[in-house]
Amino acid sequence: MKLSCAGKSRPVWASALVVAMLSLAAGSPASAQDYPTRPVRIVVPLAAGGPTDVTARRIGAALQERLGQPVVIENRTGAGASIGIEFVARSQPDGYTLLMGTPFLAIGESIQRDLPYNRKRDLLPVALVERGTLVLVVSPSVPAKNVAELVSHAKTIPGKLSYASVGHGTISHMTMELFKSVAGLDILNIPYRGTGPAMQAVIAGDVHMTVDALTTAGGHIDGGKVRAVAVTAGRRAAARPDIPTIAEGGYPGFDATFWAGLLVPAGTPGEIVNRLNRETRAALATPEMQQWFARIGTEAGNTSPAEFARFIDDQAVRYAMAAKAAGIQPKE
Repeated sequence: MKLSCAGKSRPVWASALVVAMLSLAAGSPASAQDYPTRPVRIVVPLAAGGPTDVTARRIGAALQERLGQPVVIENRTGAGASIGIEFVARSQPDGYTLLMGTPFLAIGESIQRDLPYNRKRDLLPVALVERGTLVLVVSPSVPAKNVAELVSHAKTIPGKLSYASVGHGTISHMTMELFKSVAGLDILNIPYRGTGPAMQAVIAGDVHMTVDALTTAGGHIDGGKVRAVAVTAGRRAAARPDIPTIAEGGYPGFDATFWAGLLVPAGTPGEIVNRLNRETRAALATPEMQQWFARIGTEAGNTSPAEFARFIDDQAVRYAMAAKAAGIQPKE
């Protein structure tokens, strides 16, 4: 059996294929316009209960109200954060699987060889959700109250001071290596399994210093268990304006922060990316969210997808320089 069209015959299967292709093409914009029609999940590549997970659950709840569909948080941990990142990078680009990106996105390519994803090829930035500063603290036994005094002290005893990190390639490790590189310091890295043990090691005097989120270090600073030297961000934290920046301490341009932001698989329709960006920024701009971030000592993001992409690129450049200066070789 054949169908005729414009005087020429065409097999039934060929006509059906054309119809199907046209239907798919016509259906794509409609799908994006109707998005979402089912639950959305945000993959957190870190353990439940940590600062990034808490932030993901907060923004997830806000997006659930705005999108009108359940937003589920799913923790996929391991290999720094690359297991969760790869999972999202390989997911369907339909807007139903999001990544809560962390600084590992900017750090990973400098410290880990053959990552199972390509940040620029496989992921699309949506919006920066949160940005917060770390604080450099020292044990009370260290005779330094500011950056200049710490640098001077460290240079008098090269190789004798140590700092606690949370492992190879973590934000605490790379921030300290960045500080060491710009200040020309020789300080030994002692890795610990978590920020809690790292801070306790400083309090006990087992190591001399560490960098930790201002939100979790604040109580130890106020209790006199550790001494705050400087915050690592480019400007003072609104929650603790009394603590100067490393940049103010003699190293202009120093700016290292922890952050979290939403990304989707490459190929996700632009309409969906823009919808997620609009809803995320609107949620972050509410007084309730602004107050919540202020209470935990961080700042809500407010970026376009392009601005967030440039932010990650800038962070990647900074940490690549730090890794090179520290002689960090990418691991398998």
